[in-house]
Amino acid sequence: MKAMERMRRDNPDVKHARGDQRGHALFELTPERMRCEFRATEHPVREQATYSTQATYVVEAGRPGVQAA
Repeated sequence: MKAMERMRRDNPDVKHARGDQRGHALFELTPERMRCEFRATEHPVREQATYSTQATYVVEAGRPGVQAA
């Protein structure tokens, strides 16, 4: 079993985890919601590296829990 699979198994609150790419998370916060977009690249040291969205999640005001967007 890979490390990320073990981490997700042992931490049921973790919604997104990958170890094969490098990236960052972008957050948008408003009174209505919090939105998180995970962006990553396979080649972080290349000058022409391109980023893609791995996953997006939201937490909406008045609605408990994290939802896939």
